Amino acid sequence: MKKKVLLSILVLIGVVLFFNGVVNAATYTGDGYSVEIPNTYTVTVDDSIINAKKDGGLTAIQISSQSDDSGLVLTQEYLEYLIEEFKSQYGGSMVLISDKMIEHNGCIGIELKYKQLQSGIYIYADLYQFVSDNYMYILIFGSSSSTYSTSTEKNNILKSFKIKDTVVSSNGIPFTDVASNSWYYGAVEYVYGNNIIKGTNDYTFAPDQNLTRAMLVTILHRMEGQPYVSGVSKFPDVKDTSAYYYVAVKWATQNNIVSGYDTRKLWTK
Repeated sequence: MKKKVLLSILVLIGVVLFFNGVVNAATYTGDGYSVEIPNTYTVTVDDSIINAKKDGGLTAIQISSQSDDSGLVLTQEYLEYLIEEFKSQYGGSMVLISDKMIEHNGCIGIELKYKQLQSGIYIYADLYQFVSDNYMYILIFGSSSSTYSTSTEKNNILKSFKIKDTVVSSNGIPFTDVASNSWYYGAVEYVYGNNIIKGTNDYTFAPDQNLTRAMLVTILHRMEGQPYVSGVSKFPDVKDTSAYYYVAVKWATQNNIVSGYDTRKLWTK
């Protein structure tokens, strides 16, 4: 009974196992990735989709990739959308255990953990999704064991998952929102490579975001080689010495590039 229930649920969440020539587990490759699967699993590869199972199907894995040219950026909003999409597609009985943004092998990702109760049996499913500029990678782990989602074996499989198509190696820059065919790609590559603009975080450049006064003086300061300036900021609204623009504001002020804003001499970034 357990095996039938688990296999039906794994089919439900997309882990469909077709066995056409079974091979022993080792290192497997797909479009832009490789992964090591323990030899305790029975593994099949179909169109670069890796399916694996053990214990008669009580634990199963699916690993796949798909071409991604949409410029998708994994944000908190997308995470919330994915949670609802997963529930709508795979049944309202799927209960979310936890969710978080993660990073792996140069790609930003989302981790979702679910459980499903059917016929008195809990089924646990972990969904991982990683995005680069060229591919989206999807890993699904399913098991009837509650401890499998935190098991050493699953973590070792995930750790062995090598993403060859990271944004650093394939696109030259780490920004998932700057397509390689965009008209401004060359300029972004230049300012990033020359440490002029670092992006809004490790993965996004935000090309449509408005340029602030703080950003402008920071860019000018970096273009000049980030010269050292002594003293403290004269602006009452620029007092955080850890702010990325703090030294740049001092430099721009001392060199008469900028002055305060309104009669109060505020900076108002």
